[in-house]
Amino acid sequence: MSWPLSAPGTRPWGWRRRLGAGAALAAVGVLLALPDARPAGPAAATTGPLTLAGVWPAARSVTLAATLPTGDIYTPLLVLDATTSVGLTSRPGARTSVLVLLTDPARPRQLQTLSPGTGDTVEAVAATSDRVYWLRSVDGSGGGPEQASIWTARRDGGAARALTTTAGPATTSSSQFDLQVADGRLVWTTIGDGPAPVTEVRSIPLSGGPVQVRSFPGGYGLTAWPWLTSTLGGVGGSNELVNVATGQRVPVATSPGEQPTCTPTRCRVDRSTVGGLLVVYQRPDGSARRAVPVDAGTPATADVALLDRFAVLTAPTSSDVNSALQRLVLDDLSADRQVTVDTGVTRVGGYGNWLWWSTGDQETLTWHLLDLSTLA
Repeated sequence: MSWPLSAPGTRPWGWRRRLGAGAALAAVGVLLALPDARPAGPAAATTGPLTLAGVWPAARSVTLAATLPTGDIYTPLLVLDATTSVGLTSRPGARTSVLVLLTDPARPRQLQTLSPGTGDTVEAVAATSDRVYWLRSVDGSGGGPEQASIWTARRDGGAARALTTTAGPATTSSSQFDLQVADGRLVWTTIGDGPAPVTEVRSIPLSGGPVQVRSFPGGYGLTAWPWLTSTLGGVGGSNELVNVATGQRVPVATSPGEQPTCTPTRCRVDRSTVGGLLVVYQRPDGSARRAVPVDAGTPATADVALLDRFAVLTAPTSSDVNSALQRLVLDDLSADRQVTVDTGVTRVGGYGNWLWWSTGDQETLTWHLLDLSTLA
């Protein structure tokens, strides 16, 4: 994600172990007062750019502040609902950050302490109705390969525990699919160290146990389960989707010079042009192609579209190249329209049906959470 700032204990948008041409979890602040979800505001005028309030007057959002009553800066990594999230707390100049489950800003529940200076990071987070899970990665000693572990904690209390300390080195792309709960197991990927790329799909029971490994020649990343999407095809290469359960392979149709990022139902295709980045959305078979207007923005998240409908874009609000402020846009792929969500935005993230972004700076830093499921 194109952030001017990165949360301590997270990686910027990119493959944890880069696979070639392939692409941190988004930052968000603390709940200001844990208010009830509220309407986004009154309808806007019908002229000019489409706005969130004008297109979806029933949209429901929550406003958040970046500083906890304890003085810590809180950075959610996964929003579970309007009052519950998993994230990191830190203080300026501190060498550690703490992974917490937050339901009450005054009493964040500590799950694990991290040391970002040693490459100690949370790469991905997932959750069920009663538990949270996270993939933690640490730089290898003596320049060795990064090693990952999988941890869990109950949402209603209790200490965190490791499900496995031999999970990696894992591959992540700042996508909601990096760590998934599927068929009663946690699933993630690694890349073998041999001369030819081999993707390992690894999984472990939610309660812990032996890690199972399935190998697929080539470079792939997880997308909506049970599918993999190629990450090494790149521009002019061979791009495809692979069904882990059945072995079915679906080629992705692109034109020369295009780099696709795909789910089983939709692809975002990027192409560099003289005028900048051209973004096209299409089906994997190449049908239903639609280019994003240049002034609408460029992708702000690693995922193709949230809820398989909303592409998240940002565009500069100023011609000043040093300005970090962006205009946040939702490209509603189901209705072929671009809707401005907010301006003066500095960070953007999303997962499942939640989109979140920040405005302001330092003491005025404010965050906004939007439940996309309310955009009827």
